[in-house]
Amino acid sequence: MDGMTLLQEARVAGLTVALEGDQLKIRGPKCADGIARKLIANKQEVVSALAATNTRRIPSPPSPASHACSEPAFPTSVREWDQEARELIAFFRMARARLPKMPFRLTRWQYISNPQKWYKVLELDIAAGPLGCRARMGVFQEDLRRLKEFLLRGDS
Repeated sequence: MDGMTLLQEARVAGLTVALEGDQLKIRGPKCADGIARKLIANKQEVVSALAATNTRRIPSPPSPASHACSEPAFPTSVREWDQEARELIAFFRMARARLPKMPFRLTRWQYISNPQKWYKVLELDIAAGPLGCRARMGVFQEDLRRLKEFLLRGDS
């Protein structure tokens, strides 16, 4: 299973996931035990995902009401990606093989110095869903629009 997806599930369930040395530390409500077991079973993927986010700790959500032991604050069934975002996400995933591997200038003011890391951030944004911080502000969608224009222009 994908480590980034597991980390997102853990966060929604109210778990805090941290890497201390070579050990995965998972803290949170007992009712999220199933997700904690999934994290342990897929430790290598989770460690890789933590490394990709350039952090050793994924905090739990600020509100205890949003974890798996109670009714989620924003159920995913209530809020889905809009049509444009779904199309941009599909384009991003289909164009994966054509994405630049070397640093590139997306716009005059936006230089992508570590493309692989940036693509992983975009995947994290997708995993966070439409209620993720960057998606709520429209930054994620704008980044995908610019990436699509860049690829269609053939600047890569």
